[in-house]
Amino acid sequence: MYYKPLNAEIAAPTTQATASTVSAGKAIRAVNTSTNTAHLVSLVDNNPQTTSVVNATAQTVITMDSVVGVEVGDVATATNITAGTVVASISGNAVTLGAALTGAIDGSGTAISVKFDRVAGSMSVNYGETAVIDKNQTQSLFAANNAVKLSSITYPKG
Repeated sequence: MYYKPLNAEIAAPTTQATASTVSAGKAIRAVNTSTNTAHLVSLVDNNPQTTSVVNATAQTVITMDSVVGVEVGDVATATNITAGTVVASISGNAVTLGAALTGAIDGSGTAISVKFDRVAGSMSVNYGETAVIDKNQTQSLFAANNAVKLSSITYPKG
């Protein structure tokens, strides 16, 4: 099997909040450079749902204009939401976050969008192993450890 690298290899980001599209690549080579530990690699669906905040007056609750497509476990991203904060529960249009807001959110005058991302799947890459991950250009990857290196490549041949 052979393939061509399309960008410089990077150390895998280690959180969902910092996941990388790896130069918007479609075929990604993931190699675990660890000498004795398998590491989990996760694929993130970026922006499956973006919706506007009506208000957020409680420390962990934001009221959305719609919660269609938002699921418990999604990662919420917006101003005044700590990176990596997950949706803990949903009741009506109220979304309870797993971490307190860092400041007030008020969408009553200007619409404030919150992006919700979710892990689409995960797999372990054994130490010394190389895997090719097929993804779309907007999906991102992160790993349990930055010993995993990522590079966008051409689709393997041969």
